[in-house]
Amino acid sequence: MDPIEILLELVLALVCLGFIALTHYSKTRKGRAKVDAFFESISRSIHGSAGSVPNGSREDVCIACDSRDVTKVADGVYRCNDCEYTGGPGYQAYSLAKQVEALQSKPLAERRKAAASLLSDTTLLMTALEGNIEAAISWSKLDVSKIADAVADMDDVGEAEKRRELYEIQEEILRINGNIEQAGKMLDEDLSDLFFEPDMEFMLSEVRAQRLRSTHRRGYRLEQKIHNEIIAMRDDLQHAKQRIRKKTAEVRSANRRPSPRQLSF
Repeated sequence: MDPIEILLELVLALVCLGFIALTHYSKTRKGRAKVDAFFESISRSIHGSAGSVPNGSREDVCIACDSRDVTKVADGVYRCNDCEYTGGPGYQAYSLAKQVEALQSKPLAERRKAAASLLSDTTLLMTALEGNIEAAISWSKLDVSKIADAVADMDDVGEAEKRRELYEIQEEILRINGNIEQAGKMLDEDLSDLFFEPDMEFMLSEVRAQRLRSTHRRGYRLEQKIHNEIIAMRDDLQHAKQRIRKKTAEVRSANRRPSPRQLSF
């Protein structure tokens, strides 16, 4: 028999064995979860990342052991009945809310310390967000230049990557404002004036963009406005960070006791 024919038969045999093994494995609960995740990743690579579920954010499959036997604890939070892991896309907010609830009965000084720490961590989140905004600006600039040359459409790489960054920015802004809200509860204060609230609805106005990008001149004007809005968001972020830093210093100073030299009689 020809060596090539022998090699082909070996490959075919291995493929058949692999298919049989995969079939039996997929019948188990854990195997089914892994197979589903595999084909989901293939689908994302073919159709793009828009609308896909971030890794570890599903509520019906345990990220620790891939079990589907989970119980809902709160919105976006589950507890695995197999390995007892607790997580989900809403776990961070859920955990923070539980911490705040536990702090309500604590002395004000302790709550101030926790709030100052949370606000300080929030400024770090905002610093990390600067990278996403810079990336969005770069992709938006590329998108605008391609529209100016009449070579871009809704599936263009500049538009797609810009939207991906904007969706990540939107998600981080929710975390930032959630932290500020929880810090306010620790202090029994309304800190909504510290929220970072750029016009994400306009920047992610997909329906309007699809309609106007079909008309070259109007599409260019729209994308230029969005580009300017992203640049403005970068500046607004710096102002928001300064407000939070000022509030953090204020909370910390309120917690400091005067030294003996500062006491007057």
